[in-house]
Amino acid sequence: MTHRARATAGLLAAVLAVCGTGDSVVRDNLVVADVADAAAPVDRIAVSADGLEISYRVEGAGEPALVFVHGWACDRSHWDAQVEALSPRYKVVAIDLAGHGRSGKNRRAWTIPAFGADIAAVLDKEGIGRAVLIGHSMGGSAIIEAARLRPDAVLALVGVDTFQDLSRPVYDQAHVDAYLRLYQPDYAAFAEAIIRSLFRPNTDPALVDRILRGMLRTPRAASLGTLAADMVYSPVAALARLRKPVAAVNSDMAPTNVAGNRKIVPSFVLKSMTGLGHFLMMEAPAEFNRVLEETIREMLGNSI
Repeated sequence: MTHRARATAGLLAAVLAVCGTGDSVVRDNLVVADVADAAAPVDRIAVSADGLEISYRVEGAGEPALVFVHGWACDRSHWDAQVEALSPRYKVVAIDLAGHGRSGKNRRAWTIPAFGADIAAVLDKEGIGRAVLIGHSMGGSAIIEAARLRPDAVLALVGVDTFQDLSRPVYDQAHVDAYLRLYQPDYAAFAEAIIRSLFRPNTDPALVDRILRGMLRTPRAASLGTLAADMVYSPVAALARLRKPVAAVNSDMAPTNVAGNRKIVPSFVLKSMTGLGHFLMMEAPAEFNRVLEETIREMLGNSI
């Protein structure tokens, strides 16, 4: 394998943060409405640190609040099954990060700390003082930064098909630029190849198609900017300072370095779901909800 091929292979492995979204109405390259959400409650809005409006949904009441954060090129509709199932017992919040879903699109600098500020703005707006943050894929990085910004409000962190290796490689800018150039000749074709690699062969084709359509409807500047941000982000320092319980509910499609993760977070817990791909909460929602709630109860014990 040539040096270029090895570099490309390594960069492709970093793209486990890829997600998709539902069918949407697109105007001037911005997602302005989600067809699947046509009957959804009116959005709530918080203003992030850089002035962008962050759209989110709230259902249910009580503490702790469960705050759901999507991954790259996703939106909050990926958590619909969790909102429906868990809101009778918890206050459930599902957020569209900036550049995604119905939130503001014109961020000047796409960074993981900026996404953390989006989540912090929602916690502040809702007056949430006891939260479990749940992040899928790239959303796992975002919830770490939100916890760093609001440590007193966050009880625990749960990653969903993420946190496979908390000490994962961090790419320098030259490698990031080289990877992003691979999208330039045919953005749609390259993105499709990456996304398809995240599914099992037996995954529902309709779900695969839905995610593909959504990915191609995500504004390209936000998509590539977000991907680049996650490739240069390391969670190690933030997690070492936080000292919060951390768990991962992961597919067995890729290994999780439990021993390595426990060197950074001694209490790290892995819950593995077999036979599923990257989108656990959508592929097997009932099973995922059971595992997630079990994990939260184990993490919080009598404080739930």
